[in-house]
Amino acid sequence: MQRVLNLTTGATVLLALLANLAFASAQDDIDDEAEERVAAATVLVVASVVEVENGIPVQQYWQRALGSGVLVSADGYVVTNSHVVDVTALRSDVETEENTQGIDLEIQPDFLIYVVDSTDDDPDPRYSATLITDHPEFDLAVLQITGDEDGRALRRPVGDDRSPVALAPANSVATRDPVHIFGYPAFGNDAFADFAATTIDVIDGRIRSFERGVAGANARLIYIDATVSSGSSGGAVVDDDGQLIGVVSQARSGAAGGSVAVAVPIDRVRAVLTIAGWAEPAPAPELTATLSPTPTAAPSTATPTPTASPTMTPTPAVTLPLTELLPDVLPLAHASCFRVESEGAFTLEELASRFPSSDEAAAQLRDWDWQENAYRAFACDNPPTGEVGYVYISLHRFANSSAAPQAVDYFAASLAEGTTITYVMAPAVGDYAVALSGPAVNGDEFTLHTSSGGLVIRVTGVSPSGLPVENVVAVAEAIITAQ
Repeated sequence: MQRVLNLTTGATVLLALLANLAFASAQDDIDDEAEERVAAATVLVVASVVEVENGIPVQQYWQRALGSGVLVSADGYVVTNSHVVDVTALRSDVETEENTQGIDLEIQPDFLIYVVDSTDDDPDPRYSATLITDHPEFDLAVLQITGDEDGRALRRPVGDDRSPVALAPANSVATRDPVHIFGYPAFGNDAFADFAATTIDVIDGRIRSFERGVAGANARLIYIDATVSSGSSGGAVVDDDGQLIGVVSQARSGAAGGSVAVAVPIDRVRAVLTIAGWAEPAPAPELTATLSPTPTAAPSTATPTPTASPTMTPTPAVTLPLTELLPDVLPLAHASCFRVESEGAFTLEELASRFPSSDEAAAQLRDWDWQENAYRAFACDNPPTGEVGYVYISLHRFANSSAAPQAVDYFAASLAEGTTITYVMAPAVGDYAVALSGPAVNGDEFTLHTSSGGLVIRVTGVSPSGLPVENVVAVAEAIITAQ
């Protein structure tokens, strides 16, 4: 008999949500109803190992809690950390057991996760789910509940049993203070520990700093003065109203003593959820009050004295066409060697067809109120050593400026999918930036996506002799200045 650890990205995941929990009370500044709601939507993610005999799973062998997660939609989307669903450490646990017990254990590229429901004294699996998307560069992953613990489809949405956590508005992190962290404590050093009595922690903290304007593996994070354990990874960071402003990523020691909880901010979380197919719930319709008509006064017999009304001429807002924002000459020292290789504009349908899922992309662009695009490519046959030889610029205008940072993440993730280019630290250009780098056909590529108001700018530079970071930044900054 073989005992196999199932660990795959395309695999079934078992989840259970936590309701009616015993949890530590937070301070009075968070609404009691909001506290109950967030606690009920906080989940515990657990890996399962099964016994396999002749290639057939026989029974569950052991379980291990991996971390926390947050239910964010009625149709079962759960956001957590990438490192929570990365079960590499469990492989080591199995290998250690193999060495100590002399058992022949096979590690297959499958993986099974589930979460337990602590409403019972003896918890057991409640829901199955799948891993929808995993972004290690942001330490975010998204699971979606798909059925019960036996894999049977759910007969009603998960949101019928408990309310998902609402996401805070975009660009609102800095105004949310104090904050409250929901998650599960560490489970000790025993990889096979019993978590039947697991309870949720609610920890209060204050935002120490929020790094804005750049993106990358270690940037654009919320730093919170609070002490959290490793089990809180993937847990919710909420404001006083119970709105999600971030997801716990790690714990650090403070420079002057104490501890700092590090969280991924809501703008990044929203972008990754959107890539996973999650849709922002429509806002509730506003109620229009019915007013009683105001009685009309009897007409006056006096002759009114006319009053001259000043004529006001509004000053129109100037919005330059995207084609005027595209440079005719690149702002580079070797600009004279470049020629315009191609230029044009994509319609929404043409743009959507360039994404891995055109239907999804078209729907997303419409939701973000995408308006127009213009692009231009420049080529230089013999650039100076270390300088860029190919530059591609693509501009997108969105009517909703709060959507632009989300579009930056969406465009970058789609560009990187299935390629060898990877996320790197982005320079502080524009309101929000993401950078990618890697080998190209004729050199090394550096691509910068950045937003400025409702404008999204992509600049790709390829150099045959080095990474053209400074060239790309110079082009992007010139466009923002022209805007």
